[in-house]
Amino acid sequence: MLVGVSKGRAFGVAALMVGPLLAHTPPQFGDVPVDSAEIRLGAEIRELAERLAIPGMAYGVVRDGELLFDGAAGFSGTPEHPFSIHTPLDIASISKSIAAVAIMQAIERGELALSDPVVRYLPDFGGPAEITVRHLLSHTSEGIPVRSSPFAMAFFRNFVASSPRGALDSPDWTMPRIAELEAELDAREALGSYRFGHELVGNGLLELEGDAIRAGDLLELALRRYPDLVPSFSWLELANWVERESLGPFAVQLADKLVRTRPTNPWVLMAAGDTYMRTGAPSSVLARPVFL
Repeated sequence: MLVGVSKGRAFGVAALMVGPLLAHTPPQFGDVPVDSAEIRLGAEIRELAERLAIPGMAYGVVRDGELLFDGAAGFSGTPEHPFSIHTPLDIASISKSIAAVAIMQAIERGELALSDPVVRYLPDFGGPAEITVRHLLSHTSEGIPVRSSPFAMAFFRNFVASSPRGALDSPDWTMPRIAELEAELDAREALGSYRFGHELVGNGLLELEGDAIRAGDLLELALRRYPDLVPSFSWLELANWVERESLGPFAVQLADKLVRTRPTNPWVLMAAGDTYMRTGAPSSVLARPVFL
């Protein structure tokens, strides 16, 4: 899935590439007909764009080099000019795809290999010695997939995690009572194996500017409902932002774990430092100063 996002007058683009997913052939995508998936995903994207106050955005779903469908939401400048798939955008992170092509051409010429360590070419890289060119090109050098973007999770739920019964509808994340939301989650999760834990946290992050109390409630609901899920960096970010005392022990434990497993990631170190200062808990992990 590729997503282009307009940020007011300054245009930017964000790209999410979801690799080989399922081996089914059109008109199905996974267990969901493409027409149905297009309607579901389009509706969720428009709702998310409105919640995030994104002026305009375009998206497309591609499989095996074939564009299955595309669409857009919002406006280009004024309501009289709807944002479309033809609205110009700065290239931004799409340059990563161009760089990947150039690197693969160098590999074909025998100038480097996917299994080569990055430090062979970038001595000042600073990351673990086992990180390879393949890790960087596949965005897996951290070893942990991104599971906090509501857009990414909507795509994952509608396509990758679909079942013979079809994809699960998104809950009404804006319903005011947490108990009602939990009841809706119970009903949806009873239909298949998909679980909404990471989506709870992603929607908690969306609530931060408007309702920090609700954001904390969503995180606590995720921790209570899904104790076996592996929390990601976004869970720590949310715990830090809501500054809820009851979440302190969880935040410290997750900060320690992330610092141990990702000791050179500056975002992890900054978030962990915020956790330690906010809670007053000393870190047993940082044995030496880290300069960013």
